[in-house]
Amino acid sequence: MNNSVDTVENNYIREFVRIFFANRKLIRRIFVGFAIFTLLVSLLPQKWWELSGQVIVLSKKLSQSTETESMYGTPAARYLPPELQDLETESNILRSQELIRKTVSELHASGEFYLQPGLIDTWVLEPVKTAIAPIKDQITSTINDLFDKEPEEEKDSTIDELSEFVSEELTTEILPGSNVILITFKFTDPDMGVMFLNKHLDNYLEKRRELLLDEANIDFFLDKKNRFQARFEELEREKTKLLNDYGATDPDRELTLTMDQLFDEKNKRNLLRDLIPEKRKTQELRVLKAQISIIDERLELLNKRVSELNEVESRLVRLSTEIDAVREAYFTYSRKYEDIRTQENENARIVSNVKVLEHATPPLKPAFPRPKLMIPLGLVTGLLLALSLGYIREFFDHGFKHQDQIIKYLDIPVIATINDNDLNKS
Repeated sequence: MNNSVDTVENNYIREFVRIFFANRKLIRRIFVGFAIFTLLVSLLPQKWWELSGQVIVLSKKLSQSTETESMYGTPAARYLPPELQDLETESNILRSQELIRKTVSELHASGEFYLQPGLIDTWVLEPVKTAIAPIKDQITSTINDLFDKEPEEEKDSTIDELSEFVSEELTTEILPGSNVILITFKFTDPDMGVMFLNKHLDNYLEKRRELLLDEANIDFFLDKKNRFQARFEELEREKTKLLNDYGATDPDRELTLTMDQLFDEKNKRNLLRDLIPEKRKTQELRVLKAQISIIDERLELLNKRVSELNEVESRLVRLSTEIDAVREAYFTYSRKYEDIRTQENENARIVSNVKVLEHATPPLKPAFPRPKLMIPLGLVTGLLLALSLGYIREFFDHGFKHQDQIIKYLDIPVIATINDNDLNKS
């Protein structure tokens, strides 16, 4: 008897077949259900496309002056290979929320990027939202009236939704053993997805340029340089006009000569005045007075010219002081501008070490679903799942399955076995 029991317990093939047929209905239902689910998923009308592009981070070129230079005297160039930290930084820039939101906003504003509703959105979510919207508005209006609150302006959350969606579907990966960053984006429209990813790569390069090239700073110094140059030229024109208006090419020298001439004329006039008492004759007096009158006219003109030259000198001093200050400021900002341009050229070489290795192109096949792969894999998975659940059910069923178990556990003989036909039919 014991030999018979041991034979049954060790006959695993018989046990496997017995359990399979004992739970065949459950196994069949699970397998058929999973097969139908696999077919439905494989034949979904909405497909997902996986779009990808690549960015390469090149070695940085550093100019380094060394004792050993080329025969032409050019400093030797040293190349610094990118580190893992550099690649991770570029990946973070690619996935930054600010950059994603900028790309989404630009394409959405032009009507080139939007979410395409799926079957669940079209048949379930949108009707529910449409039905709930009036009730929501009524409740909000009642609460505002109750607490005397101003109704809040409705915000367009489309950009936020699109940005959140892109953040979830946009991934970056550093390819092992290389300086290449693979950027992947999953979307339901291949053409729209390609447009978005390529635009995103362009914005990424522009963002790196903004981070490394301080255009606002260089524009500031250029603007200051141009302003002081324009002011310098304006002051020079004003100085030239002043000299032309008063007919003075060299006011300082002319003022000295005019003062000497004025001194001589005064001496002449004084000598003539001293001769007046000595002249008795009327005719001689008349001649002296005429000469003195002419000298007085010349003295008046000379005094007027002296006043003009003094005015010119005073204005020239002010103009010269401002011209010197403006010239100094112009040269200062010019040097600053040239220094920044030199630094910007150095930074431009750093910017150029990152390039788009491969732009996104529409793939030939969607990433999901793939019927040729999913259907066989789904059928095998369904069969294994059905068998597993069938055997789990058998494991937790502690009833007697055959007569040998009665002999083993109850130690009583089995005279006969009768099949339950009603149970088999059911």
